Amino acid sequence: MLLATWLVEFYLSKINTLDDVIASERASHDVENLKTEQTLLEDELRAFFDTYKVRFGSESFSEDD
Repeated sequence: MLLATWLVEFYLSKINTLDDVIASERASHDVENLKTEQTLLEDELRAFFDTYKVRFGSESFSEDD
């Protein structure tokens, strides 16, 4: 369970960092590659949750999207 928590923290940190970079560079650079990378990370995190949801227990997840 500790490894899973660490992985979730890693994904969320990376997604937040990309979000900050996108926000700061929106006016000066093309950020499509960063947006694509962020979307891929979000998709990977959702897939991770879907794959291991049963092992974490239902109280660990919200059904809200």
